[in-house]
Amino acid sequence: MNYGSVEFYREYFYKVQMDRRMVGCVAVIPRTGFSEIKSLLVDQEYRSFKVFNKISDFVTLKSLEHDRPCVVVKVSKHNPAVLLYRRKRFKPLTVSEYPEIYGSLKQDCVACHAIVKNICNPTYLVIDTRKTPYDIEEWKNKVEAGTE
Repeated sequence: MNYGSVEFYREYFYKVQMDRRMVGCVAVIPRTGFSEIKSLLVDQEYRSFKVFNKISDFVTLKSLEHDRPCVVVKVSKHNPAVLLYRRKRFKPLTVSEYPEIYGSLKQDCVACHAIVKNICNPTYLVIDTRKTPYDIEEWKNKVEAGTE
């Protein structure tokens, strides 16, 4: 994470559990006007569309609970997870549609590239809950149904 100490953001980290076993983690960091998915990690043997659905619904609900209608994730363009995000209604984030979010993310990239001296060539994907047929109660129901 390039926002400082992970300790400072501890309250935004969540366990990913399947059958009462911890199989991964994810952070949903509230930012100005949106939430960002960070530190998503799932044990390789548990990577599946079922687990991804559970995580996707959960991070969207958490974002809504923080009054952030948009959830953004930064992914390498060549990461196979891009296809999973696209199946869950994440779409490429464009500067024309989301100029403030794009500007914030671009600043992060510039700062990161200056520190690590590497160009990662990411793609940003967004799910905008204002453009889905669900309200916060329906997202809660989706998350609760996924835990059974």
